[in-house]
Amino acid sequence: MQSGQSVLRDMDSRIDALRAQAHVLANDLNALTARRNAARAQESGQTRELAVLRLDLLQANQVASGIDAADQRALALLTQRAQTLDALNQTIVNSEAQQQSLKAARSARLAERDVAAVRANDAAIGVRSALSATSDYQSLQTNSLQAAQTAKQARDKAVTAATDRESKRKPYEDDRLFMYLWQRRFGFPEYAANTLTRALDQWVAHLIGYDGAHRNYRMLLALADHLAAHAEAQEATANAAQSQLVIAEDAALAAAGVPALDAALDAADAALNAAEQQIEAAEVRYQQTLLERAAIVAGTDPFTTEALNVIAAQLGREELNQLRADAQGTATPQDDAMVAALANLRVETGRLAEQLAPLEAHQATLLKQMAEAEQLRTHFRSNAYDSDNSEFESGLAIGAVLDRLLRGAVVFNDAWEEVNRHHRVRIPPMSRMPRTSSGGGGGFGSGRSSGGFGGGSGTRSGGGFRSGGGFGGGGGGFKTGGGF
Repeated sequence: MQSGQSVLRDMDSRIDALRAQAHVLANDLNALTARRNAARAQESGQTRELAVLRLDLLQANQVASGIDAADQRALALLTQRAQTLDALNQTIVNSEAQQQSLKAARSARLAERDVAAVRANDAAIGVRSALSATSDYQSLQTNSLQAAQTAKQARDKAVTAATDRESKRKPYEDDRLFMYLWQRRFGFPEYAANTLTRALDQWVAHLIGYDGAHRNYRMLLALADHLAAHAEAQEATANAAQSQLVIAEDAALAAAGVPALDAALDAADAALNAAEQQIEAAEVRYQQTLLERAAIVAGTDPFTTEALNVIAAQLGREELNQLRADAQGTATPQDDAMVAALANLRVETGRLAEQLAPLEAHQATLLKQMAEAEQLRTHFRSNAYDSDNSEFESGLAIGAVLDRLLRGAVVFNDAWEEVNRHHRVRIPPMSRMPRTSSGGGGGFGSGRSSGGFGGGSGTRSGGGFRSGGGFGGGGGGFKTGGGF
């Protein structure tokens, strides 16, 4: 017999060995995959360089033979590129001429605006100078200035009174008796109260000196409002005086034709702004055209990019013999060298791919084996087969069971059934079993004093659980068929 814990340790050891193999294999695969990817990148780069060279040769008409559909498509794209470049160059020339014309027009509008500004300004200055010399205008100016000063003084006094009111009203309003009488309107014509209340209010008023205080408080509140109203009236007078001054100025300006000159200045400003906007729009379009041309001459335009992709895709699909034949059809040895380098890279990529294939297959198999072995161990633990009273017949070789499972010689259910078949549970000694106090000897069975397990009129010679699976029979322990 071997204990369940011993069997579990054997399973752990085998699974740990599989995990170690998986780690080593993963490292080997990672290194080899990195080399394969690097070779692929070099191959792709070499193919791209060869495509660039072939595109240049096609553009220079230096490919004597071997022009296929991809080459023809690339040539068509290059033709579109050349046509687009010609159109862009012409657009640039036209735009530069247009910008010169627009700049000349703007200069003319600017000169017109400057002349209109001088005319309007000179006329306004002349009118105001002549108007200022008249006694009527001088009188209006004097009235306006005096009214403005008076309004300012009135407003300053109103502000001061309002500030004083806020600071001086607090003692009155903090006096509860005073505010009681004030809110009842005591001392005012609208005051109303019965005889008793009136007598009490008079007594309170006399007590706090309400008669003089209420007059002072009323004057304090009213003064600020009165000065504010006075300030508003003075400001209205000042505004009216200023309006009279403006009316006189406007009348003099209108008589001299200044409004018409101002309108001409506004029109000249609008024309100048329109000319500037036209130049700015033309410059924006011009800059965009320059960017489009820059992409074409740098080879980053859509036509060149698609042509390169077409040739690169074709070169990537072609066999080396065809690539060599295409290289021989050109006048430069450069593509022959590139094809030779590409051939070496393809060989290296293929060799690495061949090395990777069995390792990838081995890894897939190893991971599957680990999963099945761990599934068997999981079932083993979930059934508590590693408990103290669990043991296995010596005929069970867990290593052999795992080997057959990993080789695929048996499926998981068969392997688990074999483990179950060899499993036993040790039963505690009879002396430790609970006994009953009723009857002669107690125990299971016929109730005889000798007790024990079994049936009939007497005790069995071996007693206890039998290995045949159930009660009765020969000697031995309790055999499980797949659990308790």
